[in-house]
Amino acid sequence: MAVRQRTWSGARYRLQPIVVGGVLIAAITSLPNVVAAVYLAHRGRGAAVLSEAMNSNALN
Repeated sequence: MAVRQRTWSGARYRLQPIVVGGVLIAAITSLPNVVAAVYLAHRGRGAAVLSEAMNSNALN
């Protein structure tokens, strides 16, 4: 279903499949960083959250 939705969205906005795939891969690879940042924020580790966010942006 997600692939079908992405294909439809890409066709609607005239995006190349490589662009849609790249954005999808970037979002998927960022998920572990989001989970880690939420976990750290819940524990009150603000500096670690900032570090995780900067690391996520630098690598992805």
